[in-house]
Amino acid sequence: MRRVTAFWAAAALGLCLAMALESRLSGVRILVCIASYNLQQFVHLGRQLEGIRDLCEAGAAVEIVVHATEEWPELMERELRRRLYCYRTGMPVPLRVDMLPRTVRLMLTNQHRLEMYKNLERFDLFLYAEDDLLVTPGHAAAFLEEEQRLYDAGMDIWERYSLCFMRYEFNTSFAYLNDTNRDAMRDVRRVFWEHQRPLRVNLPLRYVGPYQYIRPRRTHTGMFFATQRQLRHYESICQFSKPTKRPGTAAQPARGTQRVWMAGLMLYDVQRGCGITPVIPASNYASFTLHHLPNKNFRRVGRKGRIQADLIPAEELDEYIVQSVT
Repeated sequence: MRRVTAFWAAAALGLCLAMALESRLSGVRILVCIASYNLQQFVHLGRQLEGIRDLCEAGAAVEIVVHATEEWPELMERELRRRLYCYRTGMPVPLRVDMLPRTVRLMLTNQHRLEMYKNLERFDLFLYAEDDLLVTPGHAAAFLEEEQRLYDAGMDIWERYSLCFMRYEFNTSFAYLNDTNRDAMRDVRRVFWEHQRPLRVNLPLRYVGPYQYIRPRRTHTGMFFATQRQLRHYESICQFSKPTKRPGTAAQPARGTQRVWMAGLMLYDVQRGCGITPVIPASNYASFTLHHLPNKNFRRVGRKGRIQADLIPAEELDEYIVQSVT
């Protein structure tokens, strides 16, 4: 009897969550721009697009534009498009693939700015993402809710702050797992690989208005959301619609690669960018974490010339935030 009761309680909770998502995203017009240089990450792109499709099931009106430089084989593209079918609308989520010459290299990441501002009047929410991030309806709903909270806090706050995300990976390669060693899954954890200890220094908590936020020191996540009104604001303060070259020289980039610069770093850079401060709501920080699908960067942490950071298990991050929230 208890199991039956628990089952229906869980089902009711799931229904409530689905209704809340649909309510928050219902009728929201979302443009998704994805940079996918070649087919190396096509398997991750497919999983990413399934998450984007679910925005449609949650009530949003979604369109997708993928900027690429390598032609998609016909059979692979056909199968991928089948996965974009949205039951709510009875049709696939619109997907346009724009092919550019390979000579554009990392400048491929410039294309989303032009696309967004060209369609500024047609959409309410905009997403740029590299092709290996799992973005879900929960992320979009969380962003909209918290962006409104910043807006309600006053223009002085809203104009200076925006929401960002933290990426995590699973610290294993699932390729080697089978029935003989599946017990190894006990040791698999979510790990955050882009931040250093001590967390109080690199992920400090600050009050912004009446609420506490995490202020990450490292801000690259390969994606960003922006509302229509935010894009208008960014254009007014730093001409965000115009792609720019990242500061520095070819031999010594001062702000990372062009890919990193255009994937959001320009938005947060104080000296050469828009100077927006990225924050994450401390009370609901988990809603602003997203899966980096390749699960490969955690292996690069600590190597000389690689990622200068620590592997932070999700439990350690959670304990730090719980202890820090006042």
